[in-house]
Amino acid sequence: MPFGLRNAAQTFQRFIDSIVRDLDFVHVYIDDLLIASSNVDEHYQHLTLLFQRLSDNGIVVNPDKCELGKREIIFLGHVIKQEGILPCEDKVQAIKEYNEPSSLKELKAFLGLVNFYRRFIPHAAERLRPLTDLLRGNPRRLEMNDSARTAFTEIKTALAQAALLAHPDPSATLSIAVDASDVAIGAVMQQNISGSWQPLEFFSRCLTTTETRYSAFGRELLAAYCAIKHFRHAVEGRQFILFTDHKPLTYALHTKSDRYSPRECRHLDYISQFTTDLRHIQGKSKCVADALSRIQMNAVTLPVLDLPAMAAAQADDLSCTKASHSTSLQYQEVPLATTSHTILCDTSTGFPRPTVPSAYRRLVFDALHGLSHPGIAATLRLIAARYVWPSMNKDVRMWAKQCLKYQRSKVHRHVAVPLAHSLRLMLASTTFT
Repeated sequence: MPFGLRNAAQTFQRFIDSIVRDLDFVHVYIDDLLIASSNVDEHYQHLTLLFQRLSDNGIVVNPDKCELGKREIIFLGHVIKQEGILPCEDKVQAIKEYNEPSSLKELKAFLGLVNFYRRFIPHAAERLRPLTDLLRGNPRRLEMNDSARTAFTEIKTALAQAALLAHPDPSATLSIAVDASDVAIGAVMQQNISGSWQPLEFFSRCLTTTETRYSAFGRELLAAYCAIKHFRHAVEGRQFILFTDHKPLTYALHTKSDRYSPRECRHLDYISQFTTDLRHIQGKSKCVADALSRIQMNAVTLPVLDLPAMAAAQADDLSCTKASHSTSLQYQEVPLATTSHTILCDTSTGFPRPTVPSAYRRLVFDALHGLSHPGIAATLRLIAARYVWPSMNKDVRMWAKQCLKYQRSKVHRHVAVPLAHSLRLMLASTTFT
């Protein structure tokens, strides 16, 4: 293949791919070869196999351009190391030192640099929105405003603090957490290693003018649809969880389709081809909290409750045994942070909620309701966010009505009818004979 031909790079890429296709430890981009091994001995074997394969096909390697036995290496503008992938420091420094754009050409060049690393930046599209808006409508010259200058500074800071993206583990639990705002949608693909969620890649994009008019449900559904399309190469053929902070979306696949528009039906149909495990996560967090730390947090908040003892009581409680077979919740044994015990929890909300046996339910109610003696609805929210048991609604209502402090502090919103007015009404409606 002579120099200068337009398709030279593609031809050489096909050639080198045909040589090392069966060597799964070799990652090739044209004339750059990356060999990944789990230990030194394996690395030596991999190098021997690769060099023999290259020699058999007449390919000569320049030793001066080789780096062997490295634990950390720069490859295609990224730092590759055992823990994961990061942007190259030199490239990040160049972006940090980039002067404020004074022309449309300079702005486009800056956006191009940032877009190369946007998968490391959460909410990149929303953060870049003030800058990309300056390019709308084919403007003749650049007019930087305050919001654009703020975005320019913030995106450079965000890139300097770029998240470490972990290496994919095929055996790990995989999930996609999605979110939508009024102007953009975003997602993070993550894996669970030893009870902790590690980001694999971020995705975001701005909404079109039409999409900004979607309902909250429509935007959240669009975020899930676009995220799965973007991460399709990684999630196709694998089980994964889809997390959303929009609770109605978790029921969408189990609801009759006549409630949704044709567009929403198409999005739901596409999502169902990849997963039906949609779960709600509290708040606007894009990552699910560490399960072990959540259990420890509950133990600290409520020191009167003995979680290991509660776990032991679950085994003898018939209601807990029946609840574990519930189809609406996801039950699993979660290890406690400070002991070797495990406790039966519902994990459908994104973090574990222990199943409370009968003997501990009033203790849980007293601990949470006793904080400030809130109303029935507020107490239910407090308890349901941390625990689960059958007939919780009924129990909480009954115990709250029996609480004297709650009854005394309860605000009565019914206006009492004056006695004199009641007598006048009664007399006026009475017929004397």
